[in-house]
Order: sequence, then C-alpha cells, then structure tokens
Amino acid sequence: MNSPMRGVLKSVIKMGCAALIGAHGSAAIASNDYPAAPIALVIPYAPGGTTDVVGRIIAVELGKILGQTVVVENRGGAGGVVGTDYVARQKPDGYTLVTGNIGPIATSPFLLDKMPYDPVKDLVPIRNLIGIPNVILVPANSPFQSIEDLLAYQGEPLFYASPGTSTSPHLTGEMFAISTGIPLTHVSYKGSGPALIDLMGGQMQLMFDNLPASISQVQAGSVRALAVTTENRLPALPDVPTLKEAGLDDFVVTGWSGLFAPANTPQPVVDKLYKAVDQVLHDEAVRQRIISLTAEIPESNPQDFATFIQQEMDRWQTVIKKANIVVN
Repeated sequence: MNSPMRGVLKSVIKMGCAALIGAHGSAAIASNDYPAAPIALVIPYAPGGTTDVVGRIIAVELGKILGQTVVVENRGGAGGVVGTDYVARQKPDGYTLVTGNIGPIATSPFLLDKMPYDPVKDLVPIRNLIGIPNVILVPANSPFQSIEDLLAYQGEPLFYASPGTSTSPHLTGEMFAISTGIPLTHVSYKGSGPALIDLMGGQMQLMFDNLPASISQVQAGSVRALAVTTENRLPALPDVPTLKEAGLDDFVVTGWSGLFAPANTPQPVVDKLYKAVDQVLHDEAVRQRIISLTAEIPESNPQDFATFIQQEMDRWQTVIKKANIVVN
C-alpha cells in the first residue's frame, strides 16, 4: 500500500476509534452528571388518591437530594395503563419516571386483550415505594360481628362492593372467595366513595377496600372493619385482626406503588435514583407523613422489587383465571 493511502487509512481508523470512545464517554459523562435538568414523575391516575399524594411527597424530597426539580404529571386513563405506556415509550435517560402499581403492572397484562407495553421488558423497577393495606368492611349493623362470623357463613351468596373491576380490593375479594369457599358476588363501583355509601345504607353486605379510602368511616363507626390483609396489625386499627390471625396463613395482600423508568435506562442512573429514593423513604418526617395515610413503607431495592413484581403477576394471573374476571 502506498504511503498516501496508508495515511488515509490511519486517519479513518483514528476517527472511528475517536467516535466510538466519544460515544461511550458521552454516555458515561451523562450518567455522572445526572440529573442535569428537571425530572418528570408521571402519576398514571387523577390527582388526590394515595398514589398521587405519596408521589408528590417523594417528588419534593427527591428533588432536594438530586438538586433538580421533580415535576409531577398526572396522566390518567385505562386504570393507569395510559400514563404507564407514555413513560415506557420515553427516552431511557432517567428524566421521565412513573409510579406503577398493581393495575398497570401486575393485572392488566391478564385482563386486556392487547397491552401497549410489556411491564417486564419495557420498564425497569427502581424501588417499591408503599404498601396499601386492604380491609374487609361490613355495615355497622351487620350480623357479622367478627371475621370469625364471616368465615363461618354458609348461606346464599353475599354481595360485596369494591371500588372498581380489577382493582386491588376487587381481586382481594375474589382471592378471599377462592381461599375460603364463601360464596360472594362482586358489585363494581366507580370509586370507594359510592361503594361506601351503599355499604353504610345496607345495599351491600360486604366491601373490600383500600384502607386509606375508608379509614375515616371505620374510625367514626359508620362501618365495621372485620380484618386487614397485612402481615401484622396496623397501628391505626390495633383492635382489627389480620386474616393470618383468623387462620388464612397465606393471605397477605396489599396494594402497592413503586418507581419505574423506561427499559435500558443506564444502570448508574438507576442506581442513583434508587439511592436517592431510598434516602427519602428513610427520612423520619417523610415516613410519618406516609404512615399517617395508613400506608406502609417496605424495604426494597431494584432486584427485590423485580422479584416481587413477578410474584404479583403470577399470583393475580391465577386469581383472574380462577375467578374468570373480564374487563368489558
């Protein structure tokens, strides 16, 4: 090869190597400098619910630690699927996150004919944020005075309310029916409020609900709490037993909400987000605010959260199939 051609070839090789090193170097620098701009935290529900309230608490404190504003965006629709899908399609750079929970992550894949995203392949779990206890409720004048009374029931099917089809309380009710053999007929409502009104009025015999939505009615004596679905009794309702205490050893169910980023987000960014969020959730003032909502704060990391999600998907797929739950 003549000298001029050899020189040209060397130049091309140097340029290619420089471009390759530059690309990797830019990615590393981007990860090291993260975050260099505000972060969007998408909450895939309307404002006001427990997921929204907790998300906003975490957003403020997370922004303080990271040195950038974390802007909350509510993108509701299709039980959380719309907002979650939006984030799954964003650039995987750590600047768009989502609070995903049981609906759009663990149950919708088995309820919808066509999912716009794969919750395992298209999202990366960062940390489980909260556990939301479920509670079994009856009217204040119900003949069921205790969970033992309900477990002994052998009559006609009982009508039970939930805040909506495929919600955590609905699925908990179906799991309860499968586990105990007690005949139950589900009545779906558009939220806890209307369901509680009918429960207090005696139109419903039973209700499964997220505790934060009904704690005030329980404490006021408008409805009676028979049991909670947590591992241990709750400080807010110390006299209400768990289903485990009633003999249902494997019946520990909570709603939950966790933090996710789009798949392929650089690992250093995921690690930085995890450490920051974990720091927020170990702040005593933050913990007290979340606990005041009757929510729990689990210990979690990305690996444990991924395992938990798979367990949730396996559990609810089984319940959905056995109960023949469909979404119209």
